[in-house]
Order: sequence, then structure tokens, then C-alpha cells
Amino acid sequence: MKLDQYFNLTRLMYVLRLDVLANYRKILFFGSGATLFLGFLGTLYAMERDSFDFHDMWFGLVFLIGGTLFTGASFAELNDERARTQYLNLPASSLEKFISKWLITAPIFVIVAILFYWLFTVLLAAFTNYWFDFSFPAFQPFNTLNWLLIRIYLVGQTVFLVGAIYFRGFDAAKTVLLLVLVGMLLWLVGGATFRIAFWEVFDGLVSIRPDVMNVMNDDYKDFITNDVWPLLQKIFWFGVAPLFLVVGYFKIKETEV
Repeated sequence: MKLDQYFNLTRLMYVLRLDVLANYRKILFFGSGATLFLGFLGTLYAMERDSFDFHDMWFGLVFLIGGTLFTGASFAELNDERARTQYLNLPASSLEKFISKWLITAPIFVIVAILFYWLFTVLLAAFTNYWFDFSFPAFQPFNTLNWLLIRIYLVGQTVFLVGAIYFRGFDAAKTVLLLVLVGMLLWLVGGATFRIAFWEVFDGLVSIRPDVMNVMNDDYKDFITNDVWPLLQKIFWFGVAPLFLVVGYFKIKETEV
């Protein structure tokens, strides 16, 4: 009974249905705009008879940008006082509301985006074949590149999901700005720490002595390749999404209180 207070499948389906009804117009609007834009580009490419890995290039770009913007606007209800009150008073738990938003911006968005783009490729192929006797290579949604981009999106969108809860208006842009600022801060802190820890190899404030530069280059490359890069990959793939999902849940819970 106590567990039912936090999660109930029937309530989750109810909230998910409301979220789908509230967001399907956004998806159709974005999909229509993306179709017109890509159709125009596809026509230009077809006129030049240049495939240039068209689908590999443009699917990933439109998918990542569209998913980021869509996720950034996922908690738009919190930006309006009346809608905010109605949303927070829905007969569902914080966990169910958060899971619903994650479902619609992560797995559901991925599936819809792939289906939408596949339909676009069918229409584009029919058009270019008829008018230009030319067609692009078949769209492969799960080739190596696209599968990598999908996995990157599923991890990265959790950051923008949290940003959608924290920020009010221009959520995605503010999240990007915050990420840039945090990245710059980490770079400055890391650089200062390295300067202090290895002060003896420096000649001046930032210049490393020439006699140790060549040795350091080899050691640095080995250190980055064998130690730092594998660690960063593990943190990204297995740490980022769980961390931000937990942060997002407690933030929406705090917002309700």
C-alpha cells in the first residue's frame, strides 16, 4: 500500500496520456518544419546528384537539436502560474510525473523521430526519383553512427530534463550556457591545480620548460589514452544519466512542496 503512494501504473498511464496530448502538437510542428527544411536540402542535393551521406549527416543533426529543444520545453507547465498549479495538483506522485516526462522525451521521442525521418526518406525518394531520376542511399537508423548519437542523446537529454525543471523560459539555452560555464570553470580549476602540483616543470606562469616538453608529451598522451579517456567514458555512459535522473526527481518533488 505504501509503495502505491509513490508509483501506480494506472496513474502513470493517466499522466503519460496527458503529456502526450499536451506535446503532440509540438512534435508535429517541429516535424513539419524539419521535413520542409530537409526536403529543400534534399532537392538541392538531388539536383547536384550528390548523396554526400545525406541521411547520416542530417538525421543526427536534426535529431539532436530537436530532441534537446523538445526536452528543454518538457516542463513548460512550470513557466505559467495557472498551468503550474494545475499540473502540480494532478492526482499523481512526483515520481510518476517525472517518469512520464522522461518517457516522452527519451524513448518515445527516439521512436517517433526515427519513424518520422523514415517516412520523410520514403517521400524524398519518391520525389527525387520522379523529378531527378536520383535517390539517396537508404536510411539506416541503427548503423554505427546513428546508434552512437541515439545513445548520446539518451544520456545527454537527462541534463536538459533537469534544466527544464530548474529554469524558467529559454530552458535549453540556459542549460547550454550553464554547461559551458561549468566546463570553463573545471578547465580553470584543473589548469590551476596542474600548475601548482607540477610547478617545477614550468618556465614562467604557463609555459612548460622545453627540456621536459617532449617527455611530457609522450607521458601525457599515454595518460590520456590509457587512463583518463576510459574513465571519462565510464562516467558518461554509466554515471551521468542516473545522477541527473535522481536530481530531477528530487527537484520536481521539491517544486510540488
